[in-house]
Amino acid sequence: MDFKKYESKKQFLDENLEILIKEEAQNEVMIGIVLQHDDSKVEKWLLGRIEENGEVKIIFIVDDDKEGLVFYCPNKNITTEHIEFLVYSIINSDTALEQIVGNKEFSKRIGEIYCMKTGKNIIKTSTTHTLVLHEIKQEHILEDNEKLIKLNPEHPSSKKMGQVVKDIHTDIYGQEECSDEEAEKIANIYLKEKIDYKPDAEKLLKYLKEKGFILVIASTTNDHTVEIYKNSNKNIIQKGNLEDIFTLIYSKGAVKELKPNPEIHNKVIKQLNVKKEDCIIIEDSLIGVEAANNAGIESIVIYDKYSDGNRKQINQLSQYQIKDFREFLELAKNELENK
Repeated sequence: MDFKKYESKKQFLDENLEILIKEEAQNEVMIGIVLQHDDSKVEKWLLGRIEENGEVKIIFIVDDDKEGLVFYCPNKNITTEHIEFLVYSIINSDTALEQIVGNKEFSKRIGEIYCMKTGKNIIKTSTTHTLVLHEIKQEHILEDNEKLIKLNPEHPSSKKMGQVVKDIHTDIYGQEECSDEEAEKIANIYLKEKIDYKPDAEKLLKYLKEKGFILVIASTTNDHTVEIYKNSNKNIIQKGNLEDIFTLIYSKGAVKELKPNPEIHNKVIKQLNVKKEDCIIIEDSLIGVEAANNAGIESIVIYDKYSDGNRKQINQLSQYQIKDFREFLELAKNELENK
């Protein structure tokens, strides 16, 4: 197991942005907090990730001012050994820890192990998404030493991502330090400027469109994010505007149930009045392949290194596996032009 420490926020974002955007709410907070502060401040923090056999297990930051840990586990197969290694990495870096933000289950386990090693204590409150770490004060714990942080907060699909950033940022830094406008800017900046097509993806899409294929986005990404991709992301708009390429674009607000529930795929089938056997779903994650299987539709998986932790299951459930979009384009041309 390896601990990788980053010396700057640029290095941290360059190596971890693609992983963090796989899931949204909690990771926007992590990126937002880093982007909010200038380089000289962030470089004093502990920025790192835990790897095992080349697979990313935990990405995290610890703000040395507020002593808050924000973390993300790309794959949920996290063991006690991984958490202990994270805790030791933090302690050995001479970084104090008072607050934890991340997956509720893992946060609890991190807190328990950290307290065992440092002599602190966890006190639970009536708020279901909070974890409190206290210094032990003889026979009782002083009220004014509490540090409260939301863990993996639930929020309606209509709530903008910027508000999620603001909610948790306020818990960490205080109301005055993050206005609505700042939170919105933090949440949207990388969605507008950093996100891009994977290499050759837009070439494949344009080719299939020219050949008469009906292309659809069936994603449970939230509506606000998809609207940014459609209307504000300069990379996507310049290379291939989504509304020019796709006949239907469905996002989270179009359905009640999220993947792996097949509701969104069944809605596409009904809307287009097509047969399932005439369709195929392109995916890169386990939950996406499971949704395709549950819909009874074959799937093609494009390799994504961040899904390596679920690779065996993905390959078992999908019908076709392709290295990248360039290979997909070559296969499509060979198939369609040699008939």
